[in-house]
Amino acid sequence: MKVIIKNTVVAVMIAMIMLGAVILFVGCNRESPVQRIERVMGIELPSDAEVLHEYREDSFRDRSARFVLFQLSINPLEFVSFYRFARSEDPSELGVGTRLHWAYNDTRNNNNISNYVVPQEFHPPWEDGFYWIGDFPHYLIFFPVNLWILYIQVPSI
Repeated sequence: MKVIIKNTVVAVMIAMIMLGAVILFVGCNRESPVQRIERVMGIELPSDAEVLHEYREDSFRDRSARFVLFQLSINPLEFVSFYRFARSEDPSELGVGTRLHWAYNDTRNNNNISNYVVPQEFHPPWEDGFYWIGDFPHYLIFFPVNLWILYIQVPSI
């Protein structure tokens, strides 16, 4: 009798562990890029933002690279000023020592920390000036020349 109870308890524990693992893995990384930006940065994107291109590495701990490019239909000057985006004319201002430099390198030179090559048609126009906001590892970059907003999550190494 004790053996049956012991085997039943072990079987129930194994089933509970497996169920918990399934729930954890199925539920990982299900939020949209817009939801993610709102949650991790506290920034609500303009309502006309449409995803042009998205790349996301899957990882359990969510420390992987993300590259999401949004197209806007109207110039979001109020959005940029409300969230206090910083203006940059020269991407070299980002400096090799900064984490945002990864974003520039990855999209401009295909120097891939993330092993992802950004398709040429989605290379941001860095040389035309941009506005940016963020702190490692999350950045939003606005390119006024083509009304793009780029969300980058720099991968943790």
